[in-house]
Amino acid sequence: MSTAVTSGAAIVIGTNNVTIDCNDFRIGGLAAGVSTDTIGILVNNHLNATIRNCGVRGFLEGIRIAGNASGALIEHNRLDQNTDAGITLAGTGHMVRFNRIVDTGGRPASTQTDGIASTADETQITDNTIIGMTVTENEGDVVGISSFGNASEVARNYMTGLVPDDTGEAFGISAGLSVGSSIHRNQILSFPDVNGTAILSGVDNQCSNNNHTGWDSGIVGCADAGGNFGN
Repeated sequence: MSTAVTSGAAIVIGTNNVTIDCNDFRIGGLAAGVSTDTIGILVNNHLNATIRNCGVRGFLEGIRIAGNASGALIEHNRLDQNTDAGITLAGTGHMVRFNRIVDTGGRPASTQTDGIASTADETQITDNTIIGMTVTENEGDVVGISSFGNASEVARNYMTGLVPDDTGEAFGISAGLSVGSSIHRNQILSFPDVNGTAILSGVDNQCSNNNHTGWDSGIVGCADAGGNFGN
């Protein structure tokens, strides 16, 4: 399915307990251009949505879980050439796993590009691949995964190719002031070296067994639970 609409969403899940399985087919929004405001798949205030096996290309955000949504499962999707973010999450109790997020960025005058951006509590973000992120505005930042919700898990994700503006910064994983979360066994890699921080977190989260290389700063703020390695 392809669309040139420049606002709204290509697909809206408008009730509880809906599964979208694209069977590896694609939902495309490239025809709307890089200034599009369209969301690929939108869930707002609904429960237990499942989105799997979808290719989502060329939207402002590939998948958005918004409002007081809870219990979403987002798995085995391919999100590429979305201009602002691959996946964004609000609400609580979601699972985001085994997604590939590739070549994100390019929205004009954007100050930040996100691979996965979550404010959801009690959410698991695991086993995802994030490759290739850019930002257009001066001093613009790129963030592989932000997990600002409490009591969440960010684990076994692989990310590389995060490229900020010349005066901006890259962040592999950012946990803000969240508390009670675990960040572990992630691979956060960069070549050549990048200006930024591999993991930035408040002291009330634990970090363990993460590998990082090619970052100005390694792990900042997080409680070290052991096994972290970087250079």
